[in-house]
Amino acid sequence: MLPSDIDHLTAATTARVFSAMVFLSILRNPVREEAQFDRRIREVLGDMGAALNVAQSRPGKPLAEIYMENAHGHYDHDVVAFGLEKALKSIAPAFSGMDAECSGSENCPKDPLSALAIWMRRYGNSEHGISWLVQQTAQLLVADATVPVVH
Repeated sequence: MLPSDIDHLTAATTARVFSAMVFLSILRNPVREEAQFDRRIREVLGDMGAALNVAQSRPGKPLAEIYMENAHGHYDHDVVAFGLEKALKSIAPAFSGMDAECSGSENCPKDPLSALAIWMRRYGNSEHGISWLVQQTAQLLVADATVPVVH
């Protein structure tokens, strides 16, 4: 797998999961101004980063539980935590067979959680990375809002 492929996979995973988390945080605790949206993005991103750091040292513990224990933002943590866990499970099939593809590389995502961790390690603290994630999140929120729901 090429490094650019890994970069695209980790970025797409992060954008999709993060947009779901932001959507759930806004659904339960709406924001009314751009400054509030920016603050919420940074809170959710910080909380996700904190949970990922802890999750790597505590394998086997449910991620939702870790998220709720480490989240500090001003929104309903439980809803976002369970949304994070569900989003990771729904994306997991895309990573089947990645173990063989990665052949032991620590910079190759073997599952959605490791994809988030890799992206956060590379870009989560840079203004460019955060700006990119905000843009992707906004685009995904609009795209998700415009898709008709079939019951």
